[in-house]
Amino acid sequence: MGVIENREKVSEIIGEASWADVIAAIEKADDLRPDRRRHLITSLRQMATYLDRPLYMIPTRIAAVGPAVKKLHPTRLGVNPKTFANHRANAKTALLWFNRQTPGCGRKAWMASCYHSLLEKMPSRYARDMLSPFFRFLSANDVRPEGVRDYHVDAYIAYRKATSF
Repeated sequence: MGVIENREKVSEIIGEASWADVIAAIEKADDLRPDRRRHLITSLRQMATYLDRPLYMIPTRIAAVGPAVKKLHPTRLGVNPKTFANHRANAKTALLWFNRQTPGCGRKAWMASCYHSLLEKMPSRYARDMLSPFFRFLSANDVRPEGVRDYHVDAYIAYRKATSF
């Protein structure tokens, strides 16, 4: 099983849009001036480069990206601090704009009812919170509870490493 074999599957698994989706929406936006669209798109692409992640692998939630962005330092990146600050501000503006334009964005990855049933049986909220993302991953990959194997856990860990910060 390939962990992330196509880009469309990524947003399905993580349950939210990616920065690539933000760029596509900005390109079609009637409420943004052409120069503003260009600046926002350029900054998203540049921040993705700074983060060393492909656009389609970066979630649109600022909370998901914020910690990684805070770790970036313009000197280590070899860029002017003002330029970096402008790209960071434009990227945040683009994400805020996109999330207002697309209500329902966020953590809404589908979970199979069989996994919902398993979660309901767990008395510990902590255990439910820890297993929920894994169950959503399995659901997106059409794996039933009785079919879960060690390689599914390995694939999930690889997926999280590839998509998390």
